[in-house]
Amino acid sequence: MKKTLLKIYKQLKKREVVKFVSLAKTNGYSGWDLDLEEIYEKDRGAYSEFVEELANALSAEGLLLSVTVHAQEGTPNDWVGTKGQDWESLSQSADFIRIMAYDFSNTGTLPGPVTPLEKLKAILKYATKVIPIEKIVLGLPTYGYDWREQGESVQYTDALKILEKHNVTPTRDEKSW
Repeated sequence: MKKTLLKIYKQLKKREVVKFVSLAKTNGYSGWDLDLEEIYEKDRGAYSEFVEELANALSAEGLLLSVTVHAQEGTPNDWVGTKGQDWESLSQSADFIRIMAYDFSNTGTLPGPVTPLEKLKAILKYATKVIPIEKIVLGLPTYGYDWREQGESVQYTDALKILEKHNVTPTRDEKSW
């Protein structure tokens, strides 16, 4: 029974890879950005294998693959949602690794920086150890949160309008540096 299920899984995976390639070619895409989040740690190897197969199939057609990943520091304390993404393995297959270095503070947390600089430094330190530097794409926020109530998302241009409306000069607090 186990071998049959594994065979079916591999056939489905191959079929999905073919669909990705076909869609990209049909629509004139240069490739795909794969943004699958919160992959279970137990699926880490299967996810890396899927990315490898997809990258190989796309590359054979002259198409690119970038993989978007959760920010991590490569420590046991990393968020559980990062555990299914093996940056080193993914970077061996994908053309680019896009790191989501934001939302450390958000609508579900206490007020704080969206991307704390110390976290960013730790993420980049780890990334440059396991990913070739020419493959790293860093995703940074152009927004913040208005913490007066529950943390409402505010785009940068809207924040500038609010500051202007209230005749306030923007400053950065010492904790954020």
